[in-house]
This record gives sequence, C-alpha cells and structure tokens, in this order.
Amino acid sequence: MKRTIYTHDVLLIMFAAFFYMCCSMSTAPIVAGYAETIGASGVWMGIISALLTGVAVVCRPITGNLSDRTKKIRMVVAGCLMMLTACLGYVFVPKLWFLVIMRCLHGAGYACCSIGMSTWLTMLLPQDKMGSGVGVYGTINALAMAVAPTIGIRSKELLGYRGSFLIAGASALITILLVLMIRDRGLPVCTGANRQRATRRLVYPAALPIAVALGLISIPYTANKSFFVSYVDATGLPVQPDVFFAIYAAALVVLRISLRGLFDKVPYPTFLLLCSFSMLGGLTSLHFMRGSFLMLIAAIFMAGSYGVMYSVSQSATAATAPADQRGIAMGTYYLGLDFGSALGPIVGGFLYGNVSLQLFYPLLSVFAIGCIGMYFICRKIYRRPAR
Repeated sequence: MKRTIYTHDVLLIMFAAFFYMCCSMSTAPIVAGYAETIGASGVWMGIISALLTGVAVVCRPITGNLSDRTKKIRMVVAGCLMMLTACLGYVFVPKLWFLVIMRCLHGAGYACCSIGMSTWLTMLLPQDKMGSGVGVYGTINALAMAVAPTIGIRSKELLGYRGSFLIAGASALITILLVLMIRDRGLPVCTGANRQRATRRLVYPAALPIAVALGLISIPYTANKSFFVSYVDATGLPVQPDVFFAIYAAALVVLRISLRGLFDKVPYPTFLLLCSFSMLGGLTSLHFMRGSFLMLIAAIFMAGSYGVMYSVSQSATAATAPADQRGIAMGTYYLGLDFGSALGPIVGGFLYGNVSLQLFYPLLSVFAIGCIGMYFICRKIYRRPAR
C-alpha cells in the first residue's frame, strides 16, 4: 500500500471535486435573480434557490446506499451529466416551470457527485493517511464553496445570466473529463450480507453525532454568508463585504498548511471544541465590528471554525465506517451539512427581519454553544484520531 496520499488517482479526484463544487455553488447566488427575470415571485425565488440543497437532502440516503453498491465512476459521471443538463436547461429553456425541474435535476446530480466522489477517495487512501487525505479533500471543497459564488457573480456581471450558467456547465464537463482519466474505477466493496444490511439503512448511526455537530456549526456560517452584505448595508459599516470572503479563503489555505497531518493525530472531539470556540470568536468579532480590522479577525475565526470542521468532520466520518459502508456514512455526513446549510439562510432571514440587528450575531451564537454541548457527547464516542 502506498504511503503517500498524492497519487495520480487521488489528485485527479481532488481536482475534479473543485470543479463539480464550482458547478453547483457558482449558480447559488444568481439563480434567484434569474428566476425573477422570467417571472418568479419573491416566494418562488426563494424556493428555486433552495431546491438544489433540498433535493440533495432527500437524495442522500439513496445515493449513500447506491455508492456502496455500484461503480463510483458511473455514479459520478451520471451526476455530472445531470448537472451539465441542468445548466444547459437554465440557458436554453427560460421557463419558470422548467427551471424548477432543472434545479431538482441539479440537486440530484450534486448528491450523486458529492457522495460518490468522497466515497471513492476513501477507497484510494492509505488507512494511516485517511485523516490528512480526506482533510485535504474537504479543504478543496471548502475553497470551491468560498470562490465559486464570486465566479458566478462576476461572470454574470460580464456575460449575463446565461453566460454564467454556461461557465457552470463547463465546470461539470471538466469534471467528467478528469474523472474519466482515473485508473481505479471505484468498484463496489459492499457484497452479500453486507449489501443487504446496508440497503436497509437510511443513515449510518455512528456518524450521526458528527453530522449533528457539523449541521449546528453550518447554521451561523451560512446565515452570515447569506445576510452579511445586507447587514453591512443596513448598519452602514465602512467595510467591503467581498473582502471578508477573500480573507476567509486565504485563511483557510494557511490553516490547512499549518495543520498538515494533525487530522491523523488529534481526536475529533478536540477539533470540535476548538472549532466551536473559534465560531464564537468569529460571531463576537462581527457583533463588535466597526471597521475592517475586526472583519479580518472574524474571517480568520470563521475559517478556523466552519472551514476546519468541514474537513475534519469528513475525516472522522470516513474513520467511523468500514470500507463497504462508507457510502452511507458519507451520505449521513452530507445530510448534516445540507440541513445546516439549508436552515442557516432561513434562521438568518428570520432574525434579520424580526429582531434588532444588535441581536443578530449574539443569537446566532446559540448554535455555536450547541456545538460545545455536542463535544461532551462526542468525546465519549470518538476517542481516537481519524485513522
């Protein structure tokens, strides 16, 4: 067994992961505006924007089981073809009812790619490098989530909605080309009695606490991501919101280099506790923000909370399951992530519209405190590093 994580196939999967994530996340900030141009009401704008994540949540148990029973290359290519078809549908059929169908198709494709690719990766990594390997993969996903919205917004400003959707479709096509160059085709390891047992499961129980903790820390992050611009505009603060996300992405890269192999050495509960306090630090900095300095500090804290948790939770999830059940385990991980990502904008919208802006970030801190509570549960379950 190779001792390095940077093999030909692993590198291709990591590059492919960046592009499939860009395909989905670059459409997120612009699809609601596009829906408005073809006649959607405010309610339908919100529904269409949330459909991708909502459909992905529904598909997680199905795709998790499927990932354990089929070739990963088939699953990932099928998911990319669905996303490519959706992007082309956005462009060439500007009808509201068709946009709804295409968003559902995009969500199903995203679910297939995310679970299929992450499960595939765990099959290619040396067991003693599982934590660091999955950690790098998670960092690449988090980086794509940070830069893809900017790509979508900038391309929409330069090329219009349809040009931006074509770029998203090109990302799906690049993903297919990269995946087809992978030598290991990701054959299923779930057979016989194990296959029958796995099929009866909707979630992987051992991964549920990790999914809950990740969901809790995702809520304040995605709430801030959705309403940070509106918060700055409403309060008149002299800061540039786009700089926040640029600093976040840069801090995430620095943290990833600094942490290196710690995902294989430090137990998951320790990371959970540190990331929870980092989230509290970020939300506190945003509450007291009066200029760019505290915004910079908040972005660094956010990278040290959600950015690190995204990676370390994926590593810990991979470590909880045997090879023949990693698909459903990863499905459980993404279920928590999707629920948190979907609830974050809803919670943020409720707070933004119904309470004083002075309470916006203090109330979001409740979810970070919930993560600290999850630490006391997780430390009894996950005592060993993600290996």
